[in-house]
Formats: sequence, structure tokens, C-alpha cells
Amino acid sequence: MKSMFRSFAVLLSILALPPLLLVAQEDAEKVLPLLKDADPMVRARAAQSLADLSVKRSAGEIVKLLEDKDARVRWAAAAALRKLEAKHM
Repeated sequence: MKSMFRSFAVLLSILALPPLLLVAQEDAEKVLPLLKDADPMVRARAAQSLADLSVKRSAGEIVKLLEDKDARVRWAAAAALRKLEAKHM
């Protein structure tokens, strides 16, 4: 099941569809582990998806991505944190 979900995330990334918007709010827990995925695009999409889903509790984990070795992940994390902050003001 985990590999199927990861494949789904990668497929959405490849197709440049909105990041995991098909995931229901209560399923956001399944997205959190993707923040630590080996694939930088999966980490970036996971951060974006959690922000799109307004998962405020993910902010601490997304902050850690600001120090990721991949610039795309750092950028996605910063954008996700801005979005979370704007949605929860």
C-alpha cells in the first residue's frame, strides 16, 4: 500500500497536476511520511500538498525541509509555510 501511495504521488508530480489534492483531509497523515522520502520531488510535493490541505500540524516537519540539500525542496517548503501561515491567520 505504501509503495502504491508513493507511486501515486510521483505520478501526480510527473503529470504536474495539483499536488495530491485528491487526498482527503483525514488522510493527510499518509502524506506526512512523504516529507522524508528519498526522492526530492516527492518531498517537495508532500510539503505543497500539506499546505494545500491546511494541515497546520505539519509545519514543524516542513520547517525541517528548509535545510534540505535540494533547492527545490527548500523552495517548496518555504512556499508551503507561507501558505499555511496565510490560511491560519
